[in-house]
Amino acid sequence: MKIAVIGDRYMVAGFGLAGIKIARHAASAAETRAALEECLQMPGIGVILIQDRCAAHVRQQIDENRNAAQPFPVILPVPGKEGAPAGADPAADLLGRALGRTFATGGKAE
Repeated sequence: MKIAVIGDRYMVAGFGLAGIKIARHAASAAETRAALEECLQMPGIGVILIQDRCAAHVRQQIDENRNAAQPFPVILPVPGKEGAPAGADPAADLLGRALGRTFATGGKAE
């Protein structure tokens, strides 16, 4: 299973140095949509890491993918160099969706 990354040049460079071969720089909403569509079409992609600011441009596509019958690829928004938005915990959100639960801030089950 392959991992893809979509984000700013710092995120793409960092994950590239970590060995991630499929990394797409996206500086605009149009570039983000194109990069996500390209990654969704690639065979073998299991996880797409997308920078928070980029994910905001394609929120509808991400939600549609999460509601699809197929389990892969998993699209996981991750914070960029500026950090996560206030109160956001993308890992807890993804885990909650996988388990069918909603987690409040602090990781407690509601």
